[in-house]
Amino acid sequence: MVEIKDINDLFVRSVLWKAYNKRCIYCRKYLPIKNMQIDHVIPKSLGKENAIKKYGLNSDFELDGYYNLVPSCPSCNNRKRAKLYNKIQILFILNEIKSKIPKILKLEIKYKKLDIEGEISTTLSRALDEYSVYDILNILSNFSHINVISLLIFLL
Repeated sequence: MVEIKDINDLFVRSVLWKAYNKRCIYCRKYLPIKNMQIDHVIPKSLGKENAIKKYGLNSDFELDGYYNLVPSCPSCNNRKRAKLYNKIQILFILNEIKSKIPKILKLEIKYKKLDIEGEISTTLSRALDEYSVYDILNILSNFSHINVISLLIFLL
């Protein structure tokens, strides 16, 4: 499992918020993204090795990974704090998280694609100020993964 470097990154927050249907995992109430807190189901204070032993997790489990991070409203997160659940409770929550992983991975791909397309369109907009459409098409023809026509229609 992959460790997330910055769990407060807007990209990570957006993926978690959308994957859990914009709701707190604990109380299930609607959760505005600006109020969302990211909770470690298994607190970081327990430590990775202790968490793996205590709950019988795979050795590649990451405390800062999607398998341990959930959206929480401030009141639920404050109530939980660094509380350690028993093994049955943890496995129940982790099973729910596991069911969200395919959606999380799809959202990651979608958001990364949107980010890349945004960067490309910004770059092309700047390029149109300096080059002709013909010159840009010639440059882009070297990149088979870019749908040039779609980008140009978007820009023009």
